This record gives sequence, C-alpha cells and structure tokens, in this order.
Amino acid sequence: MKLLVKARWGNTSKIHLAVDSYGLPIEFTVTGGQLHDSKAAKPLIDMLPYASYIIADKGYDSEAIREQVRDRNSIPNIPGKSNLKIGNDDIDWCLYKYRHLVENAFEKIKKYRAIVTRYDIYQMLGQRQKYVGYRNYVAQGVDEDISRFYNRGNYLTVLGDKAFKESVREETKEQNIEQLRKVLEDRPGGQRILELVAVIFKVKSRDIKSCPGGKRVSNPARAFAMYACQRYGAMSLKQIAVLFNLSHSGSVSFSVNKVKRELVEGQWLSEVKQLERGLYIVK
Repeated sequence: MKLLVKARWGNTSKIHLAVDSYGLPIEFTVTGGQLHDSKAAKPLIDMLPYASYIIADKGYDSEAIREQVRDRNSIPNIPGKSNLKIGNDDIDWCLYKYRHLVENAFEKIKKYRAIVTRYDIYQMLGQRQKYVGYRNYVAQGVDEDISRFYNRGNYLTVLGDKAFKESVREETKEQNIEQLRKVLEDRPGGQRILELVAVIFKVKSRDIKSCPGGKRVSNPARAFAMYACQRYGAMSLKQIAVLFNLSHSGSVSFSVNKVKRELVEGQWLSEVKQLERGLYIVK
C-alpha cells in the first residue's frame, strides 16, 4: 500500500487497522495523516467479515457509524464523547476492555522499521532527493506482487513466533466455526421483543406495534419496545420503523433517544431487568 499526503506538518500517512478477537489483523486501510478516524471508518467496516460486536474508541463516536454497524446485524460498542447528552449507559465496558488488542497489534507491527518509517524504501530507490523519489514511487500505483496477493483473498500473516502460531492453530482446530457463528447470530427478533415488552407492560403486542387511529400519542411501552429492538435486537432505525408501521425513522430516533435519556436518570430499570431475564441475558 502506497500513500503520500502533503499536510501542514509534513508528508504523512495513517494506518487504520481492524483485528479479530485473537488480536490478529484482518483488514486495514491507509489514509492521509490529517484525516479524522471517523472518516475512514465506513470503507474499513465495509471490508470486514461478519462480527457479533464491533468495538471502537471515542474517535469513532458517530451515529452514522453505529447505524452502519447495525445494518450489518452487528452490535456497536462505541462510547460517546464527554459532550454526549444521552450518556454511555448502553456500553458494555467489560467487552470494551478488549479494544486493547488493536493497540497490541500496532505495537507488534511497529517493530518492523519498513512499516514505521521510509528508510528502507529510500535506500531501495537510491535517489539523492528522497521526497521526489518516493513521490514518484507512490505515483506508480500498487505493486503487481502485492496486488496479486490480495486478489487471491489472502490476509496478513499471523504476528508472533512459531510457538504462538502453533498455539493459535491448536485453539481453533477443534472449534466448529459454523456452529459458533449460528450461536452468535441467534439474536432475538423484533416480534419476540414485542411479545416480551407486551407481557412486561400487560398490554397486547398489536397495541404496541401500531398507534391507535394513526395519531401520535404518549405510549411508554411503544417507546421502550423501540429502544429494546435497537439495543438487544441490533436493528437499525429503518428496520424498527418498518416493524412499527412508520413511514420514516425520525419518530423511532426520537423515542429511542428519549428512553436513553430516561435510563441515565434511573428510569426503566425494572423493565430492563425483566426484559433481560426474558431474553436470558446474564450480567
């Protein structure tokens, strides 16, 4: 991958990396050093294979990124910045601790001088004007060998010594990947969540699913059900709008954010506890 961007502080580039639950690199992209992390998130997420959760730090605090993750039927675990009004009560902080795996991967990668610096490339090019030589090298595009490697669907090699690679192979050898994937994908559907919410509020599910007479009336059970569909069903706002017979997702966003704010204030605790018990969620 070759990239060179002229910025105020010099000629820079930045690596954006995604790792799996073992801390092994699976996808990466390179941008200019001046580009914000959230701008590079969309193409990087599109390249990723299926994952139950996608964890990122506050630099990726964006509702658009969270929606993109939910559209992939994954659950975003991305904390908000300090000025976020709805708070971070829906963040699984125990799971968030695993974000250090990507930092560990960077620490291992940066032991290789050819990745961290351009000294080896300058020496290979053998030109007195280093910047001009490197700029011309970047302008040539992708090397044929590198292009051929990735076109075959290959990934980066496992980082570590021989003993570590063998231990990874032993850990994954006995796992039934298809069975594991089925378990991870087994999330409650919107209809299942509606039925549980109806039991909790002692109403009929059809009364939650549709507004009487098409009017916008106060319906706490309906608002809580919308929040639960996003939180536990990993449904996007558009999917929730379809489930609740709404023409657009604006009403869904309003109701979900309202419930989130009330959760911060200590409301809905009993309903959340009953719903998680019904969904067999143990904390």
